[in-house]
Amino acid sequence: MRVWRSLVAKWKKAWAWFRGTRPHFHEVIYVASALDVSAIKPHQIAIVDDRGALKWALVPCPCQCGELIHACLMRSRNPHWDLSLDSDGYATLSPSLWRSSGCRSHFFIRNGRLIWAGA
Repeated sequence: MRVWRSLVAKWKKAWAWFRGTRPHFHEVIYVASALDVSAIKPHQIAIVDDRGALKWALVPCPCQCGELIHACLMRSRNPHWDLSLDSDGYATLSPSLWRSSGCRSHFFIRNGRLIWAGA
């Protein structure tokens, strides 16, 4: 059954890519350290996983400014974000991400989709 679900999820992703409707952030990768993300691609979200404890979500700024946004996933710290993955492996981060300096991008990530916040 698990193999079947995996095949269905891969088929859905391939079909979305073919139709041109795949989410902006369509890949989630796991790394051991924030230093391991030197080659993160614009459409990836990197999750820093320290022996099963999720520490950070690292998101390349979608405005193409080249900055990497660090969202803390540790509930013991404030502010912190909640991360969830849907059945297709697409990420949702809440609340929104907002760069307070530089490009000042403000956006949501819902099921891998990029939703720009209104000005």
